[in-house]
Amino acid sequence: MLLPDNFYNPQVLRKPQRERGFLLLLAVLYPVYVWGLYFLWYSNSPLSSFHLFNDFSEWLQMDKIGHFVVNFHSVLIPALVFSWAGFSPKKSAMYAFWLSFISLVPVEIMDGFSAAWGFSLGDMVANTAGSLFAYWQLRGFNKIIILPKFSYHVSDVSYALLRPDMFGSNYLQNSLKDYNGQTYWLTLDINALLGKKILPSWLLVSIGYSGEGMYGGEDNIWTDKTGVTHDYSHFARYRQFYLSLDFNFAPLIKNKLLQRILYPLNIFKVPFPAVEFSEMGLKWHWLYV
Repeated sequence: MLLPDNFYNPQVLRKPQRERGFLLLLAVLYPVYVWGLYFLWYSNSPLSSFHLFNDFSEWLQMDKIGHFVVNFHSVLIPALVFSWAGFSPKKSAMYAFWLSFISLVPVEIMDGFSAAWGFSLGDMVANTAGSLFAYWQLRGFNKIIILPKFSYHVSDVSYALLRPDMFGSNYLQNSLKDYNGQTYWLTLDINALLGKKILPSWLLVSIGYSGEGMYGGEDNIWTDKTGVTHDYSHFARYRQFYLSLDFNFAPLIKNKLLQRILYPLNIFKVPFPAVEFSEMGLKWHWLYV
């Protein structure tokens, strides 16, 4: 569901008291958020001096695209909340952009002081690009016409069975860690992009990207906890591109409150038939999840 034309609009009457209260709440919650982030993720991890970590070549850049998509929605959804609080579209987009930025920068800085990781310039570029992509559309169009989305399917190859430490041991962990089963999409409102009605208003076009054959970040050789080395370098690592369709539920759901409640579901692409393009050739999927 993309934003309907009248979704991202300022309140008819400004509510200064609500605006001030909302900003005060954010100012109180932000240090709590940073402390909680450190306590849950980093307090028990060995620390080091601040250092950089270049992970741009890992996972066929799936990780970087994931950062892009997450940051896009970390601007879009707060922008809707700012709009509800009474801020103008311009201020809502601007405040949401900076909220996204200051929410994720501490993660990268703490990574920089972590002995196990490091400050990733690639992550910062992807984070900023995703936030700017949302801000550009909200300011330029007052709606979203290109929406990044996510989907996950259980991989045909049992990567998680071979490397549960890397890909997780249950479905939720697999969906977050197994890049072989993840697909990231750009869902396009063709009618809005071309300025004329080509497709029904409820039908959208999606372009997807994924990777396959990845047992590790940069190669398929690893050593497990028992000291045994596994060599799966004979498995090809390759990129996959998809062309599919998606639903726009905005014209079908008329209730404004229900639209706002259900909007976060837009992060996920609806299963649909798809054509796959890769170095392995063309492949048709009757239902791509």
